[in-house]
Amino acid sequence: MTEFRSGTSSWSEKGWVGPFYPRGTKPADMLAYYATQFDTVECDSTYYGSGSKRNAAAWRAKTPDGFVMAAKFPQPVVTGTDDRQVDAANLFIGDNARCVTDGFLDAMRELGPRCGPLVVQTPKYAKRDIPTLREFLDKLEPFLDALPRTFRYALEVRRPDWLTEELTSALRKRDVAIVLAEFTGMPHPDEWECELVTTDFTYCRLIGDRYRTEALTETFDKIVIPKAEHTQLLERWKRLLASRSSIREPAAMLRDG
Repeated sequence: MTEFRSGTSSWSEKGWVGPFYPRGTKPADMLAYYATQFDTVECDSTYYGSGSKRNAAAWRAKTPDGFVMAAKFPQPVVTGTDDRQVDAANLFIGDNARCVTDGFLDAMRELGPRCGPLVVQTPKYAKRDIPTLREFLDKLEPFLDALPRTFRYALEVRRPDWLTEELTSALRKRDVAIVLAEFTGMPHPDEWECELVTTDFTYCRLIGDRYRTEALTETFDKIVIPKAEHTQLLERWKRLLASRSSIREPAAMLRDG
């Protein structure tokens, strides 16, 4: 029987105090309360810093047995630099990227059994930086091959033209999941023409139209997109997942906010 886990892409949004967290909840107590309501979460903060053993150990201590935490690889790994600028020559395999990767994985080991899939979330690479999928894979494949098999991995790409069998075949050979992401500028996964299942778990990110949401609110303490639209989107995901009988356990579904 397929196991589904659902959670959010962070747990520290201040605007959730009141609507979700009990009033007066301190930031240090948010994760412990969150873990009483959900059984998984995606750690977004590791994208902006490799994380630390101390933080990871604290996250483990604040969550119960059976709780699973996914985490994003730090930004320098997917850009080759310490900022959003892309240095294609040092993408994944540059000295800085390798050093950051080692520090990140070292920290994630502190999660122990709480550690879920580690996500390689790439930006939308400009064609001037990485013109073709093959050039991307020439960097990605050695990176994935060098990663320790003690973790599970997932890859999210934001180039529609890269959603091909060439990409999914490379991931399947390495037992890496392709992230099924609902994101502005990308086709919905039910429109992809490539294989959606590349390993024994599936990772979904229901990000939605963040630009529209952020234009309507800055506090994220209430629903601003009509509920009927959310229902339609969830029904679309339900149909997609139900149609994929080859999606096996465990499956993680992460929603942004």
